[in-house]
Amino acid sequence: MSHELFNWAGSAEALWNAAERAENRCNARVIRELRSSLPAELPLVEQVRLVRGFSLWLRDEYGVSVQSDIHAPRFLDRGEERLHNAGKLAMDAQEYMAALFDPTCTNRNFHAHILMTTRQVCPKTNVFGAKTRILDDKKTGREEILRIRREWEKRTNAALKRIGSPTRVDLRSYKDMVKAGDAPAPRSSWPTPGRKGTPFGRKRKRHQQGGAAQGRNPGAQ
Repeated sequence: MSHELFNWAGSAEALWNAAERAENRCNARVIRELRSSLPAELPLVEQVRLVRGFSLWLRDEYGVSVQSDIHAPRFLDRGEERLHNAGKLAMDAQEYMAALFDPTCTNRNFHAHILMTTRQVCPKTNVFGAKTRILDDKKTGREEILRIRREWEKRTNAALKRIGSPTRVDLRSYKDMVKAGDAPAPRSSWPTPGRKGTPFGRKRKRHQQGGAAQGRNPGAQ
């Protein structure tokens, strides 16, 4: 739904090929990815504004190049989702946008994929420089990631306030929110099915029962 590059004069293909060439080690990390949920309360223009501002902040803070892409939610109807992926939905632009924000049509899971280079990049020459070790260091990495999350929280809530929405996001865990008195006590959690309750586990159980009935080794494949 949106694709932008920051601190890079060229295409996305050229950016990530250059990022690969800047590394000497075969196991070097060339990309950091941030996956951010976007409130469905925000219209697309505000989602783009939010992601763009955050991407520019990352560029300014760490001197990196950034690629930002906003992805559409999934359609609840499997047939429509297949047509959507193939770009063959029989809708005009206005109908399409209305459907994306309709909870009866999609899961409204708007989200952004924000890719950052792991090296600083010169905005004038596109030359890759030093690694952004502050994000990898055991002492500073955790705090920097928390700072990034706080910045996203602040910008998202500012965008929601700007459009008059009462919705807010909170980076704290639900447990911490309960401790602070900002959320009701949690209800009992749903029991997890465990490995035996998954489709693979049920299939394996049927296979083993069939093998035992016919005198085969139930563990044989």
